[in-house]
Amino acid sequence: PGSTVVLPTAFILPDAPQRDIVVNLSERRLYYYHAENGQLSVFPVGIGREGFTTPMMLTETVTKIENPSWTPTASAHAEYAARGEFLPAVVPPGPDNPLGKYAIMLAARGYLLHGTNQSMGVGQPVSRGCIRLYAPHIEALVKSVPNGTQVRIIRQPHKVAWHQGALYLESHADEQLGGDRDLTAAVAQIIKYTQKSDSYAAVAIDWQRVTETARNARGIPVRISKAASSG
Repeated sequence: PGSTVVLPTAFILPDAPQRDIVVNLSERRLYYYHAENGQLSVFPVGIGREGFTTPMMLTETVTKIENPSWTPTASAHAEYAARGEFLPAVVPPGPDNPLGKYAIMLAARGYLLHGTNQSMGVGQPVSRGCIRLYAPHIEALVKSVPNGTQVRIIRQPHKVAWHQGALYLESHADEQLGGDRDLTAAVAQIIKYTQKSDSYAAVAIDWQRVTETARNARGIPVRISKAASSG
C-alpha cells in the first residue's frame, strides 16, 4: 500500500535494423515492424532461464501452428520427474499445454515464439529457451507475420537515441549479464550516436546522469545531453 508504480510509455528502439522481428533479451521485448504499413507492434516476452538461456541469433519464421502439441525433451521429463510430476510422451493441445494456443516455429531448431498457460512468466526469464508471449500477442503475430520473416535476437541493455535535438539513454538490468550496470556498453552506444551526425558533434553529455541512468537501470529513457551545439 502506498507504493509508487511507474509505467514507462515511451522507449528507445533497439540498435538493430528496423524491419521484421527484433527481440531484445535485455529488456524482454519483441518488436515487429509491419512491412505492409510501416507500423510497429511491441510486446513483452518471457525468455530462457539460467541454464536454458535464449541465444542471440539471426533466424526466420518457418511455420505457424494453431493448437500446438508439445513433445517434451528428455531433460524436460527429468526436470518434471524431479519434482514428482510425470509428463506424457506428447502433451496435447489444451489448458495443460505450456505452448498455449498458438506457436510460430523458427528455423533455429528447437526454438519457438509461442503462447503460454502461465501468463506470469511473460516478462521473466523462465522458459527453456523459447520466447513466450501473452495469448492475444502471439495470436496477433500468427495472423500478421508471414512465413520467412527474419527474426533477430539481440542482447542490448543500453539503448541510445536522438529525440528533438536531445540525446537519451535507456538502461535495463540484464541479470544474465550479471546485471551489467557498468558504463562500458552505455558509453560505447553514446559515442556511436554522437558520431552519427556532424551537427551533434559538440553536444555536451551529462556524465553524472549517464552514470545514474546506467546503474539504476529502470528501463526509462532519460535525457543525457546538456544542449545541442549552436554552431
